[in-house]
Amino acid sequence: KTADLAKFLRQSEMQALLEELYIYRVNREGEFFWEVVYSEFADVESAMAAIATFPEILQHNKTFLRNIATIGGAL
Repeated sequence: KTADLAKFLRQSEMQALLEELYIYRVNREGEFFWEVVYSEFADVESAMAAIATFPEILQHNKTFLRNIATIGGAL
C-alpha cells in the first residue's frame, strides 16, 4: 500500500538514505507492490559493504542485491 510505503520512508532511520532510493511499482499476478532500490554500485563488493551499514530496519526486511538491468524499464 502506498500509505505503508510512505510511513516506512518517514522513519528516522530512512532519512539519510532517501536521496539514493529508487521506488517503483511492480505487478505480480495482478497484485501491485512497491519495490525500493538503494543506489547503484560499481561492483558486488561495494554493494555488500553498503548493505552492512544499513539501519536495522532494512536488515530486518531481508535486504538483497539486485542487478538494475533485471528491473528493465521499470525505472
